[in-house]
Amino acid sequence: ISQEEYDYLKRYIVKPLHYVPPYFFNVAENAPGYDEREGIFFIGGFNHPPNREGMLSFLDNVYSGLHEKNIPLTVAGSKMPQGLYDYQEKFKLLTIRPDVSNEELEQLYAGTRIAIVPLRSGAGVKGKVIEAMAKGVPVVGTDIAFEGMPKGTDYLYKGANSPEDMYNEIMSVYSSKQRWEELSAFGKQYI
Repeated sequence: ISQEEYDYLKRYIVKPLHYVPPYFFNVAENAPGYDEREGIFFIGGFNHPPNREGMLSFLDNVYSGLHEKNIPLTVAGSKMPQGLYDYQEKFKLLTIRPDVSNEELEQLYAGTRIAIVPLRSGAGVKGKVIEAMAKGVPVVGTDIAFEGMPKGTDYLYKGANSPEDMYNEIMSVYSSKQRWEELSAFGKQYI
């Protein structure tokens, strides 16, 4: 559960509640840098409706402009819907990788410049956000993507909730080595 869900439950449960974040990721020490990476990446199980809805919305409303800028997109995960493959006709830089192994997933994270999390619904802390941050990969996502994470005044992420904001935020991080390095370092330190 997220901190917000914990706070909600405390209003209704009189017994003591204990909040223990159940995420354990090793933080990358020698991850490849900005110049050694290319493209954007999404990971998710597509039997989970928020992943499916978020990715289809991203392909319909955001990716076209990024594709025109020659930014590759890799989508990895399980239970890929057939409709997702249809987008490869329109987007030649779209790669779909079903059922990747842990080793392949490590390679995907090490080679991508940005992890995208364009969720429009969902609950709890998103493991894909925590995982990307731990690997030193900057994340561009919606408010829902960053939901449940403790956020102090030094928290660098903000949600990109419209297609225009998502596109602009991806371009901002993708094209600025300085910004990319700042977010990469922040993610590893945060985790």
